[in-house]
Amino acid sequence: DLGGGVGLSKPSISGTVSEPSSTVHVSIDGKSVGDVVASADGHWVLTTTTELSNGEHKVSATATDRAGNLGKSSEASSFVVKTDLPTTAIVERPPQTSGSPHAVFEFASPSGATAFECQLDSAADFSPCDEVWLVKRLAQGAHKLRVRAKDIAGNVDPAPLEHQWTVSQ
Repeated sequence: DLGGGVGLSKPSISGTVSEPSSTVHVSIDGKSVGDVVASADGHWVLTTTTELSNGEHKVSATATDRAGNLGKSSEASSFVVKTDLPTTAIVERPPQTSGSPHAVFEFASPSGATAFECQLDSAADFSPCDEVWLVKRLAQGAHKLRVRAKDIAGNVDPAPLEHQWTVSQ
């Protein structure tokens, strides 16, 4: 179970089998990456030692019970390895001095990330924001927005972009 994307080139792969203490053989992209014994409740985790490239991969597993009976191979599950850090761009922003209490921002990520996190003014932390983000009813005075891209693996841009502007009505 990899949840769609991972930020490690040697991810941990986990699953469950119906037969406790079975030996699970794991393959990625059709190549064997290791075996692991499932616990008494059927759960198993294998940390791969094979270095995976960035991009999409397919993982499947086959279990053999203690009596030597080979189960059918699981359906291949796809996941994406993304170890490079995302980058952020501000495509649209309000002017340095704005007469409007509303601001429209548009963000992009040259690295292909599709999620963004914003921190407006004195907010304690970043929170999710849309690619096109409308901020309404801003008070008069100075404002600061920080934005960073977030990729499918949960990596965030380590150098958030900042835009400062003043609302004067």
